[in-house]
Amino acid sequence: MRLMTVLTRPKSLWLRVPVWIVVALALMLAGRFCVDVVVPYRPKPIDDVAFLDHAVSDTVGPIRVTVAALSPQESHAVFGVHMALQGIQPVWIEVENGDTLPLFYLRAGTDPEWFSPFEVYWLNRFHAPRAANDRLRNRLYEHLFTNPIPAGETKEGFVFTRLDEAIKSIDLDLVGVGEVAYSFNFSAIVPGFRGDFEAVVGRDLYHPDSIVWLEREEELRAALERLPCCTANAEGDRLGDPLNLVLVGERHEVFPALSRRGWNPTEQTYAGAIWRTIRSFILRSRYRYSPVSPLYVFGRRQDLSAQKARGTIHLRNHARFWETPLRYRGDRVWIGQVSRDIGVRFIAAIP
Repeated sequence: MRLMTVLTRPKSLWLRVPVWIVVALALMLAGRFCVDVVVPYRPKPIDDVAFLDHAVSDTVGPIRVTVAALSPQESHAVFGVHMALQGIQPVWIEVENGDTLPLFYLRAGTDPEWFSPFEVYWLNRFHAPRAANDRLRNRLYEHLFTNPIPAGETKEGFVFTRLDEAIKSIDLDLVGVGEVAYSFNFSAIVPGFRGDFEAVVGRDLYHPDSIVWLEREEELRAALERLPCCTANAEGDRLGDPLNLVLVGERHEVFPALSRRGWNPTEQTYAGAIWRTIRSFILRSRYRYSPVSPLYVFGRRQDLSAQKARGTIHLRNHARFWETPLRYRGDRVWIGQVSRDIGVRFIAAIP
């Protein structure tokens, strides 16, 4: 048997390169030479962005502080880049120092993992044009909140924190010479979030005649014992998880208290939220605001819901709350159900 070597002419290298790689390289090279018309950098004037409409303020002694957490849309309008895609959220801070000593703001108190303006610039920089990068960098530093805050003066600007949606807990610490210190705690609304809690905002669930007013703790305990023991399905013919938590407070107090303990509001069930849930399910990643399934008490689904994400979407702590007709010393009484979930199932609803 004879072995023969057959020499063949090599095919063109061009034919061996997939078309998508050629297109990608062409786009990358084109980006190196594009001009302002291709990648415009047009941030809006700060006064034209209405983020102060949802700002919150507080006064402690001679110090007044105002804060606002920007939504992704507001952030893009102010700085001209989609920094929310990088997990970054600007927070507006204004401090009126009525003290006789200068003060210093501690960024780590607001977010121990805050971003410096150069980090924000580097993560959001343009490949071209170079002039846009200069304007972006200058704008970040121009509107940065800086120390110190002189006595009798007002200082304002942005700090860059990790991204939160719906409600952002903002802790703000100011220190001065010696033992001078001021602390502020805010729960700031972030616009654009379609929260599950919005169903009860501004709505009275009970007729005034059905409200039960209580003053003594013994009365409250007895009234709670007469409430349902467990959640149920929509038809009310099957019991679910036990009710194991009671909160006392008004609506504007309950959720901020949960938020400060690391609980996140849940989104309504709509196309965008469903897609984010599916993506987290496939990638086994966290989705801090994933919708929760409805459970029923008093013949209605939960009035408020929250979750604390763990490692993946499969590992979550859920909390659901229902407003009761009870009022303890003038405040609303809520019963709730807290559970630790270890799995997610998708169920198709067929009419």
